[in-house]
Amino acid sequence: MGISAWFPAGIAVDWGVVVIPLLLLACAGQPSGERREDSDLPGDTALEGDSEVAETAEVPVSTGPTCRLHITPSAAAAPADGRPAITVRVRATDLDGAALPDGTVVRLHASSGALEPLPPLQGGEASTRLHSATRPGRVWVGSPDCALAQQVELVFTPLAAWSAQLHIHGSLSEGTGTMRGFSRAADEDGLDLLWWTDHDLLYHNNPDLSLSTLDWEEGGLSGTIAGTAALGPSEWTVSDLGGLERAELVVNPFAAARGGYGLRASVTGEDLRSPDTRRWRIHAKNLSSARGTLGGVQISFKVRRQMALGAQLRVVVPLSSNGGRAGAERRIVFHDGDTRERDTADTLWVAIGGGSGEWTEVVADISALADANWPDDERDLSAGLVDVELAANPGGRGAWDLDDFRFSQRVVGDDLRDAQRDLLDEYAAANGIDTRSWVGAELSGFGEPHLNAFGSDTLLFDYDRPAGWGPADAVAEVHASGGLVSYNHMFGVEMEAFTDAERAELVHDQVELLAANNRFGVDLLEVGYRHRGGLIGDFLEVWDALSIRGLYTTGIGTSDVHNDTSWATTANNFVTWVAAAELDEAELLWNLRRGAAWFGDPRKFREGEVSVSVLVPAAGASQGQVVVGMQGPAQVTFAASELELGWTVRAIVDGEELERTPVLASGPFVGDVTIDPRGGKVVRFEVLDGQEDGILYSNPVYFSDTDEGVPAERLPRP
Repeated sequence: MGISAWFPAGIAVDWGVVVIPLLLLACAGQPSGERREDSDLPGDTALEGDSEVAETAEVPVSTGPTCRLHITPSAAAAPADGRPAITVRVRATDLDGAALPDGTVVRLHASSGALEPLPPLQGGEASTRLHSATRPGRVWVGSPDCALAQQVELVFTPLAAWSAQLHIHGSLSEGTGTMRGFSRAADEDGLDLLWWTDHDLLYHNNPDLSLSTLDWEEGGLSGTIAGTAALGPSEWTVSDLGGLERAELVVNPFAAARGGYGLRASVTGEDLRSPDTRRWRIHAKNLSSARGTLGGVQISFKVRRQMALGAQLRVVVPLSSNGGRAGAERRIVFHDGDTRERDTADTLWVAIGGGSGEWTEVVADISALADANWPDDERDLSAGLVDVELAANPGGRGAWDLDDFRFSQRVVGDDLRDAQRDLLDEYAAANGIDTRSWVGAELSGFGEPHLNAFGSDTLLFDYDRPAGWGPADAVAEVHASGGLVSYNHMFGVEMEAFTDAERAELVHDQVELLAANNRFGVDLLEVGYRHRGGLIGDFLEVWDALSIRGLYTTGIGTSDVHNDTSWATTANNFVTWVAAAELDEAELLWNLRRGAAWFGDPRKFREGEVSVSVLVPAAGASQGQVVVGMQGPAQVTFAASELELGWTVRAIVDGEELERTPVLASGPFVGDVTIDPRGGKVVRFEVLDGQEDGILYSNPVYFSDTDEGVPAERLPRP
């Protein structure tokens, strides 16, 4: 895990292969029957086993005649990612060894990276910081004012590539996905990181977001639930899932435990030849129907038996599976009537009790019941509110009144998020899981858009804010906590694609919305969906349009899978690779922010890993960075650690294909294209497989005539 690939400046390779301009893009391969296992690929990342570092300048010669500098760096090396990296301490003396006077200013320079100015000396000493370059290489530190007591040589080291799933839901969201199941699948697939993004509303930081009682007082099978001032009321409804025809749910005043209305459930089985069942599902919007058992879920409702002759009432709490068997659903069934039911591996039967004609209040701790019946998984299940089932034998009859359904949970907010982190750590330790798990959140209280917040210090919002508070304000608060934000599934949550006309309208609307709102300040854009309302070409079109307008947003690939299946087997199975020195939250946040990332289908690459580089050698710029003021022709180089014979590499400039080149041999690939950078350009690369399916996408390099509006982290530092 954490493959690496280094692409030295100038694209000097030692494979004995001529690099062909990518108006003829080049495929670097071996003779037939041979395959290289490593390479010197151009970029700011390095293949495992590489130890050489490209020289970036000659050793400087210092000839200061009147003073001598003793330079002590805090480290001998730092990652080539443009961050403040090494503290440089100096002691300045005259030629006899006496400290220079206080207030003396001594200049330092570095052959690569950027040194902050050295403050005036105090006691002959001072210190400053060296910001690393954004490409690997050696660096020398010297001074035009004083001779060096010793030569100081440092190294900016290549970055590794870390594979991450940046949108994933477990048992704290709706659906059958579990933390254990996805952790196991990720580990088997060799994924480095799962960054969990469960819906923030399901942490219930604000108690008002808990589900208020469904009491049928609106006189029908649907109604509203009180909400916060910001979110307003939520809707709930009863869906008929079909089955036994002679069964029904109706709302009437005779079924009320309190207030004016209750729910009457009745069944007649006189015409049946064999037992049969009918189901209804009671569910609510705003994610109010789901609860993670990790939070200590409780349910209560009131029931009154009117008649039960060869018939049965079931109030079912469906639970997610344990991530081990596809399609398996756990169920806790509260039942009245026929009592011959027996527990199974997936179903726990709980008798309601009580007599005919009297109200019985059922209060149950769902988490405790799950603990007793499924001790290995009880904290990693999702409970839903609720199914009502009526079953009848031939000739059976039954009638029940139901009222006052309520869900609640004991552990909420940051306490629940901390419990989630602890559980993920326990799973990893107990099962030898190498995939790391970090916890973010999907910000879902706006309706649309949904945003993912990444960063362990990110707040859980209660959304009970003043009028006008919205997505841009939430993004600003996440940024203030040191986190990043992604803009999610821009065309909605439908998994299948809309019509051509609908998709064209959605593309136009999203470009205008994001451009008009400065993309709400988000850092990342979910681009890597094969289909999610739109097709991947539609996502790319929006991304390119924003890039052309100078809205620099890192493109990522993602899944957003909720159900108990590995994303690797779904169409939307893209992951994001991030170039970083180590698998550390601060490192990944920084490098995602500056665009040092690419995304694609891990199934297409050996061990699910691939390293990618896009470089402008003349400017020392890599993918995600902006080259400012270049006037002459600009060479842009694309390299990948491993492509296959029969694939195709496309060079995309300002959203249009400039050139496509077939991959002529399996193995590492290097090629380049030359463009006119004047007026601004956006250059990125795509890889298509043999079926012309897009499987790998770089982030762009940008060209701009001016540095106005360019974030500092996106400027190259040779």
